[in-house]
Amino acid sequence: MGTVLSIEYDPNRSARIALLQYEDGEKSYIIAPEGVKAGDKVISGEKVEPRPGNCMPMKSIRWA
Repeated sequence: MGTVLSIEYDPNRSARIALLQYEDGEKSYIIAPEGVKAGDKVISGEKVEPRPGNCMPMKSIRWA
């Protein structure tokens, strides 16, 4: 799980980037999904809630 520290401008992209800090202290950037803001938690895994910023395998997505 990571926490969004900030949403930043990247002059090399048309999208904003999000700086994440993970529980172990590591930091990294991702392309910021629309609707994600500083302070939000993002999670990657097999069974996570489908919401902006979270990441899961295609097979785990429930299709209507």
